[in-house]
Amino acid sequence: MDQQVTIEGTVSKFLLMNPHTWIEVVAPDQARVPQTWSVEWNAAGILGSRGVNRDTLKPGDEVTITMSPGKSQAEHRGLLRIIRRPADGFEWGTKPGEVPVDWLGVEQK
Repeated sequence: MDQQVTIEGTVSKFLLMNPHTWIEVVAPDQARVPQTWSVEWNAAGILGSRGVNRDTLKPGDEVTITMSPGKSQAEHRGLLRIIRRPADGFEWGTKPGEVPVDWLGVEQK
């Protein structure tokens, strides 16, 4: 959980659901070969209480995601920490003035 990976890519699927929300992002690897990443996010209820809904992300959105990678980076899976959409300034996980929250929605001190 201490390691972090940042990818820049295009949303191909956004599944807002319980118990976990999933984002699929196509992002180039170091050799510039497109890879599909499956990124796990909070439950729909936690995200909804913070303004995220089914229309927040759409296929084709360009995003930057910082995540804790899975055990094998070759699996292209991770646990979302920060997401940014530069096109309109959307951010989650880094909002100024907000108390940072961990993956389960617990405020961090």
